[in-house]
Amino acid sequence: MRHRILLITLSIFLVFSSLCASSNLNGMRLINLDGTKTYRLEDLQGTITIVNFWATWCPPCRVELPVLMKVAERYRDRGVRLITISLDAKSSVVTKFLKKKDLEALPAYRLMEGSSSAGVESLPTTFVQDSKGSLIMTFSGYDSTMEDQLVYLIERHLESKKTTV
Repeated sequence: MRHRILLITLSIFLVFSSLCASSNLNGMRLINLDGTKTYRLEDLQGTITIVNFWATWCPPCRVELPVLMKVAERYRDRGVRLITISLDAKSSVVTKFLKKKDLEALPAYRLMEGSSSAGVESLPTTFVQDSKGSLIMTFSGYDSTMEDQLVYLIERHLESKKTTV
């Protein structure tokens, strides 16, 4: 009985956390690394969006970024967008890191001052939103099966979109 109560409580918490993260993501304001353009995540509705929080000093983040890039490139023509948000203090550090790691094509941004980090408590954290802006998956920390999980999730979502059209 205690296990059931714990599972129910955990399930409610996870659902509530996902809903909060989704609404926090949609209100997020971003700026590109050279500080010339600002963005809002809700502007990307209509696409499946992978939103990744990372930092140059985070070893698991360094492993995860090329994986995310590979998945995003594979599905770019099918409406999948990758947004990476560095939590580093300086854009110049991020720019140097991306150049050194040959990840300059990575769509990297920073949070604008006063913008929420969607309750991210660990790095890396990755959110996947469907084309309506609803949160459909969260990865907290690096997972070696992430690429397979993302491919499965994206394929399933794209397939369900076909059948409802």
